[in-house]
Amino acid sequence: MSDEPRPPCGTRSGYNAHLRHGETYCQPCRDAAAAYQRELRATNPTADTESQRKWRSDPQNRAKQRAAKAAQGKATRALAARHVDEYLTLLDAARADVGLPPANPRQVRGRLGRASRSLMPDEVTP
Repeated sequence: MSDEPRPPCGTRSGYNAHLRHGETYCQPCRDAAAAYQRELRATNPTADTESQRKWRSDPQNRAKQRAAKAAQGKATRALAARHVDEYLTLLDAARADVGLPPANPRQVRGRLGRASRSLMPDEVTP
């Protein structure tokens, strides 16, 4: 951490400081950031939406977005297959956060594909 003083809470700078430090935003900073966004939209209400709409409607950009999402999914599945136990722990925690029961490990391993199947423990017969 640096010795620079932190900006005061209740300002957009304070909100950004929370963001930089990975902290939960306090309500005064959230309010300041929301007010800034409202003012920004009020002074130029259509510039952002028009450019975004134009960008999204371009078939090349849409294809790039789909390809990027597919690549991200492939990388996520590869990481999950390499680190099955850690993935299951994270998945169960995320499911618990939304009130769902833990995932069935055998089903998850099956969905991860061939790479994770080699990581499955051998069947133990009594």
